[in-house]
Amino acid sequence: MKNIKTKDFTLIELMLVIAIIGILSTILIPALSKAREKSLSAVCKNQMRQCGVSISLYLNDWDNWMPAVNGHGASKCQHGWRRNLAKYMDDVKPWQPPFKCPSSNLSFNTWPGHDAGTSYNREFGDSRFKSRPGKKVTEMELPTETAVIGDSIDWAKKWAVASRLLKPSSSADPIPVGNRHYGGINILWGDFSVRWMSQSELRTGKNGNIDYYYLVRK
Repeated sequence: MKNIKTKDFTLIELMLVIAIIGILSTILIPALSKAREKSLSAVCKNQMRQCGVSISLYLNDWDNWMPAVNGHGASKCQHGWRRNLAKYMDDVKPWQPPFKCPSSNLSFNTWPGHDAGTSYNREFGDSRFKSRPGKKVTEMELPTETAVIGDSIDWAKKWAVASRLLKPSSSADPIPVGNRHYGGINILWGDFSVRWMSQSELRTGKNGNIDYYYLVRK
């Protein structure tokens, strides 16, 4: 029986194989990364929709009053709205889905919930201050263009900046609008739809008003 001789790879052939693998990796890795981000963005949108359902249930129990940013007597901190809505979600934690954006890089490790990666529009009221009264859902003149919940920024200097959506004109810091998903953020709007908007659009506003998408009453 004859021995079958095997041919060893030459150095040139080995280098050629390595080069091909490198080229394929260069092509495939960005594509896989893009597909992963699309998946995470889709999960984020679905979570926003869950929050919208919870707000609808909340409205039924609170005579159409929207949740205040710190909740109604439920909490003194800026994630009280999460605690109130969580009651309609089997009492999930403020730092868990659906409040935790799967693409968020926040990690403050201070008050639980501030690193969840979602923010609530402060213009719906802050029960700690008389100057920021609560709002009813019926007060939204343009629900389709009024932001309720959105992805927070990932580069906050302090937790307060990332825990609520502030009117651009009210913030001395860079306008707290993120770009987590393809240069923009997912937003739950006042009509309970979830739509993406670019960071530049949100920062610019509309009709000459940089606060346009944050205002409950025009």
